[in-house]
Formats: sequence, C-alpha cells, structure tokens
Amino acid sequence: MELYKLNNKWSKLLIWSLCVIVIFLLLSFAIFANKILLPSLSAKTPEVRANIQKVLTAKFLSEFSGGYWENVLVDRGKAIKRLPLEDRLYFYRLVLLNCYLDTSSALMFIEIIGNDALQFKIHLIKFQEDPTFMKLSQREQELVISWIREMDIIVEQKRANLTP
Repeated sequence: MELYKLNNKWSKLLIWSLCVIVIFLLLSFAIFANKILLPSLSAKTPEVRANIQKVLTAKFLSEFSGGYWENVLVDRGKAIKRLPLEDRLYFYRLVLLNCYLDTSSALMFIEIIGNDALQFKIHLIKFQEDPTFMKLSQREQELVISWIREMDIIVEQKRANLTP
C-alpha cells in the first residue's frame, strides 16, 4: 500500500510537471509567433520574409541574452540592397514597426536606408493612407509620423552632402 501512495504522489507530480512544461512551451510559441512569425508573414516576398525573420529572431533572442542584435540588422541590411526598391522599403517598414530602435540601432538603421531615404519617406506617407495603418496602435502610428520627419532631415542632409 505504501508503494501505491508513493507512486500516486510521483504520478501527480509528474503530471503537474508535464502540464507546466506544456504550458511553458505553448506560451513560448505564442510569444515567438507574435514577435517573429506574424510580422514576417506579412512580408510580400520570400526574400523579405527570410531577412526580416533573421532580424526579428536576433532581436527576440537579444531580449533574453542581452546580446547584440544590431549585427544581424546590418548584415540583413546589406543583403537586401540587391533586392528591388519595393522589397527594401517593405523590409525597412517591418524593421521600423517591429524593432525598438534606440540611438545606436537607429543610426545603423539610417545607414542601412542610405540613399533610399526619400523613397522610404514617400513609402511611409503612402502607408498612412493604407487601411492597415489605422489598425496600428497609437504609438506605432506616432512612430511612423516621427520617422517621416526623420527622413526629411536625412534627405536634406544628403542633398547638402553633409553625410557620406
């Protein structure tokens, strides 16, 4: 009888442990899907999807590890330069809306945009007229508007040859 009680206790512990593990895995997948899969699924081409997934994965992992995700941003920024302008603009927009850009990463992002600054500004202005813009949160809408102003400054600097 004692053996049964011991097994029963261990069985309950095992079941609870398995439940906790399953819940943890489901939550992890939900977070992963929300941070990486959903934004990348909206990419219009496989090339943009692959590049944005790499950036979002690096960004997501850096939130836990404290690692430096900007290296991946720069690498993917170089990789997309061979893509058509439309794809590059869409990549920039996905980065903008899905990655918090602090001072250093924002400067890297501006360097990646490079000579596409004017086209990116126009792209963001047109995006404001898109129905999906209205589905964004207030913070995301303000972010887009803020970056339109940033692109004004970048374009003017490029015209004045103040930046390389």
